[in-house]
Amino acid sequence: FERSTVFQGNEWLGPLLDSIRQRHSIEIQYLKFSDDTLRVYELHPYLLKEYKSRWYLIAWDANREVIRTFGLERIQSLEKGTRKFQVRGDFNADVFFKHSIGITEKSGKPEKIQFSVTPAIGKFLKSQPIHASQAIVRENDEGFVFSLEVMITPELIGFLLTYGGQLRVLQPVKLIQVMHSEIEKMAAFYGNPKKKSTS
Repeated sequence: FERSTVFQGNEWLGPLLDSIRQRHSIEIQYLKFSDDTLRVYELHPYLLKEYKSRWYLIAWDANREVIRTFGLERIQSLEKGTRKFQVRGDFNADVFFKHSIGITEKSGKPEKIQFSVTPAIGKFLKSQPIHASQAIVRENDEGFVFSLEVMITPELIGFLLTYGGQLRVLQPVKLIQVMHSEIEKMAAFYGNPKKKSTS
């Protein structure tokens, strides 16, 4: 069994589960990855979700009036608040991540995505679908074409980049542009190794 070497944040699982069950508000100090700024949030905790051996809290941000996702390893402190809450009527835990791969949830309609892969990768994805919406558009000796109906999230982009030259995004255009931009950044990091080795 795969085990994570990162356990930071697991100490919050018990208190969070209690608050979710009791529908009791919490206050956390949270250190964001993006800017290392410590922020305080008053939250109504809705559910916990695990993704790639990391735990995340999905909660209603009472001050900003929006549902947000928080990585448990970034929580610096947690205190039980003074308020009881009811889960919003427009929140459905079963469908919240229905059109997402990973932990990022985005509002709006999912995108219709198609990508082609080599025969070996296609056989693997055929046996291990990455999302419930995955379907085979075409299958032959040259490879596979798969379709997905999901949001374009960082997790999806990371997954597609995992297969390098063995996977090509066919649509939509905006996802092709994102992939092209990411590949250009990677190429710029590496430069031209042949040129460097002969200098």
